[in-house]
Amino acid sequence: MKRLDRYSFSALLAVCMLLMPVFSAYIGAKTVTVTLFHVNDVHANIDHFARIAHVVNTARKRNPDTYLLNMGDNFSGNPIVDQAEPRGEPLRIIFNKLGFDLMVLGNHDFDYGRELLKRCLRKSTFKTILANVEDPDKLLPLVSATAEIKTKSGVSIGFFGLVQIEPDTGIPSTHPKNVRGLRFSNEFETAAAFSHLKKKHDAVILMSHMGIEKDIQVAEKNGWIDLIIGGHSHTIVTEPKPTNGVLITQAGDTGRYLGRIDLVFEKNRLIKRSGKLIDISKVRREDPEVRRLIDHYN
Repeated sequence: MKRLDRYSFSALLAVCMLLMPVFSAYIGAKTVTVTLFHVNDVHANIDHFARIAHVVNTARKRNPDTYLLNMGDNFSGNPIVDQAEPRGEPLRIIFNKLGFDLMVLGNHDFDYGRELLKRCLRKSTFKTILANVEDPDKLLPLVSATAEIKTKSGVSIGFFGLVQIEPDTGIPSTHPKNVRGLRFSNEFETAAAFSHLKKKHDAVILMSHMGIEKDIQVAEKNGWIDLIIGGHSHTIVTEPKPTNGVLITQAGDTGRYLGRIDLVFEKNRLIKRSGKLIDISKVRREDPEVRRLIDHYN
């Protein structure tokens, strides 16, 4: 009997060793990490982007499910960009080089007027969203309310974007002539109207250019949102914390910080969210091609 038990154990061990690669592959595919880098309120400052590019590109090599997001207010703040011909062109070229995936419009993105904004969007390699704008005359045909990122591992993330509206004017904080022909709707009413995204995607993210106080108010009434990545108030959120179950973050301004969010999915179910800020001044390496572009424009 002892001899038979030994043979049975050896046979079982051999079977387990044969099946181990199958088990390992199943376990490995079970959890997926999606990394989202984000900037906001760059205000035409270009000097940090060689270091930002190095950080993002290094992460992309390690994890193909890595994406770069922009929370708006890219213009107005640096004459090298603001007085270029055409206006904004240096920043657009640098953004394309970095490979941004998605952007929401901020109030200062309208500062050059609709035609220059339209040209910038047409020549950009990334998609732009904004949900609380109505465009009856198709003045901004390349802007949509929502977007989806379908990761290489099969996770579906839905995005919608909001910009701040001034209560006295009913438009974002820019000159009225820059948004003539566009109609803007209330941020809070618009946010509530997109709850249907939760049924279509494995996670829902609000790309906000409303400021941290409004982000908190939206979160308090919309617990179905998984993450709010913000802008406008230039808030430095070193450790994102949930409000009503919604994780809220923001990365300061002018590219001094690069935000990083890691979303962990198990069988396409979001099980963990974590975030941090990277102080770009402490990054020692740069992307050489982006550095050459920055030096050229400077």
